[in-house]
Amino acid sequence: MVTGATEVSGYNMVKGLAEPAHWAKIYYLSSRPLQASFFLDLGAGAGKVTHLAVEFLSEPSIITQALSVIKSVQGSPHTSTTPTSPIFKYEPPP
Repeated sequence: MVTGATEVSGYNMVKGLAEPAHWAKIYYLSSRPLQASFFLDLGAGAGKVTHLAVEFLSEPSIITQALSVIKSVQGSPHTSTTPTSPIFKYEPPP
């Protein structure tokens, strides 16, 4: 998951993670809509990126609803480009 990817550093993070040998799925969270050109430089990696519109100053229930499409996240809790076992599994509220 990358937040703030509409900014320069966040976009470059997404671009690096989208390279073929890195991550299989990238969730990009932002409160602003995507620019039409966002996916152009990502090449084949563009298909790995899913944008979720999330306003982090919203009520928690609204944020939870926006993030509910994420069923699991695989990766390392440390800075790494090598996916490991799942570290987070989203459980929707009852």
